[in-house]
Amino acid sequence: MEKSANAVLAGRRVFFNFLLANALSGIVRGTTMFVVNLYAIHLGANMLELGLLRAITGFSILVSVLPIGFLVDHYGARRLYLLGESCASILTLVLVFLTSPVALIIQGGFYGLSMALRFASMQTVLLEQLQMVGSDKAGWLRGSGFIGVLFIGPFFGALLVKHMSYSAIFIFLTVMSVLLVALSWALFRRESHPGGESVASVHKSSLSHFMSQVAAMSRNKRLVNAIFSEGLNSACFSVFSVFIIAVALKAFDFTPQTAGGLISMGGATFLIAVFFGGDFMEKLSYKSGLFLSLGGNLIGLTFLASARSGGSLWAGAAICGLFMGLNNVVTLTQVSNVKGRKGQLVGFYNLSTSLGNTVGPMLGGMVGKAFGPQAVFFSFVPLVALIGLWIVLNTNPLQVCDE
Repeated sequence: MEKSANAVLAGRRVFFNFLLANALSGIVRGTTMFVVNLYAIHLGANMLELGLLRAITGFSILVSVLPIGFLVDHYGARRLYLLGESCASILTLVLVFLTSPVALIIQGGFYGLSMALRFASMQTVLLEQLQMVGSDKAGWLRGSGFIGVLFIGPFFGALLVKHMSYSAIFIFLTVMSVLLVALSWALFRRESHPGGESVASVHKSSLSHFMSQVAAMSRNKRLVNAIFSEGLNSACFSVFSVFIIAVALKAFDFTPQTAGGLISMGGATFLIAVFFGGDFMEKLSYKSGLFLSLGGNLIGLTFLASARSGGSLWAGAAICGLFMGLNNVVTLTQVSNVKGRKGQLVGFYNLSTSLGNTVGPMLGGMVGKAFGPQAVFFSFVPLVALIGLWIVLNTNPLQVCDE
């Protein structure tokens, strides 16, 4: 009994240490993403280039998440998380020397690989410890990161742009990234999270074994359904976070600080959903949860697409953030209940996220270049309606917490 209690306490300590590191990392990452978007607009990037800037990051994650998920099972979350943070520090410094949108896009591709390392590590720890901390905390991982990415980061980035040059900002963020690596090492130096198998066993995993595992997971209807839902949700989130800045600056003449406030508004409601919506969503069936979250997301996109005043933009941002957060709670809880190695499950889950982050901005960029930035949101209204309806109709009415 005492060993069991100690195991629970140790598991919770690891979980909350990773949440702290993820929150701090999210602040740096969110500030960097916001400033890079403004810098790209400053360099004259068009809508397609803005879309590609985010899409190439998603594509890098897309092609790497499955292999990285398997590596986490062998090498451990701590090692790969620290590697990802170290790479991110170097790539942030590189931004100082880039002076064209194309160069920013190339850098974004490499930055996506560092993000994949961090995401896979974080989500593996979350799925392993979720039974100990409770399934109502399923959205806490993304919520802790999005405190920085969607809430503090854009606000902080807007302040930096007001008082510093872009080169000075990137140097400052590099220093913050290096300090974050040191802090993460200190947080996890006593934690042993070596992975499920010895390093030597990696060599026994042939390509055919890897593909057989992929095929087995792809036959799990619950996992596939969650992947489709999360992919659609991620596409909407990427489109919101990228093009709301362009809409605010170009169509409504917002200042960078006010544009950052729109993202922070969406981030605030997203955080409310993932931190406090777990108990509510547990009372609904999985099908009802999907219907509610996707339907609410559709309403938020409609506000953004039809906005004729700043107030409609603020309302749309708040609604989108809230229901994107609820959708994340539903899908991540569903994935956590699927049996299998957590690193591999994380790989599949991140596959859907990165696919949405790739396709969404790319499609949005093409629409925005042809018809203007606000048309991006209009194009996603029927897309979300049709795909969301298909997902709901092909979902069994199982409880979120069911096996």
